[in-house]
Amino acid sequence: MCLLLETIRVENEKPMHLEWHQKRMDESYFKCFGMQNPFDLQQILKMRHPNYKETLKCRVVYDQNRFQVECTPYQERIIKSFYLVEAPHLDYALKYADRSHLNIIKKNLPPGAEVIILQNGHVTDTTFSNLAFFDGHQWITPETFLLNGTARQRLISESKIISAPLHRNDLQNFVSFKLINAMLPWETSKIYPVSLIHGI
Repeated sequence: MCLLLETIRVENEKPMHLEWHQKRMDESYFKCFGMQNPFDLQQILKMRHPNYKETLKCRVVYDQNRFQVECTPYQERIIKSFYLVEAPHLDYALKYADRSHLNIIKKNLPPGAEVIILQNGHVTDTTFSNLAFFDGHQWITPETFLLNGTARQRLISESKIISAPLHRNDLQNFVSFKLINAMLPWETSKIYPVSLIHGI
């Protein structure tokens, strides 16, 4: 059975980039259940999220017939280092609510560390975000993603990043990188130096 997830940033009571989440939800629902999605995220969030002025992280967990919404104040993760980890058989093509297979690959890391997942040497994602690397001229996101995130798709459509092949051996050619997900606004998200990546 499919149990799926959408994570949506709500800012000043407004859900951000909701059309991209609705599009993915519609596509994921059809892939899992073979029928048209009956859920409307705009109506779901209008009913469910509190009227807070602060930034909220709203999780919509759903299956074929039901949905559940949880909105909490958003706190950005503090990451101090990144480790390259090979996981060639990891599959996360849809945004499943069960993340145990992702979390297990980072269980032995030191506090404040995150993984950059490799598949046969090709750069994919972290356990919770897509990636974009800066070479001094442009931002490049790996074409070998695990999950084609809504923020990744939007930034490509806006020509802020480009998709290209990216191997672990290419990482030394970059200056810095960003994490991409729906909770991290591109313009203000943290820029990490490539030197924080262990194993290059």
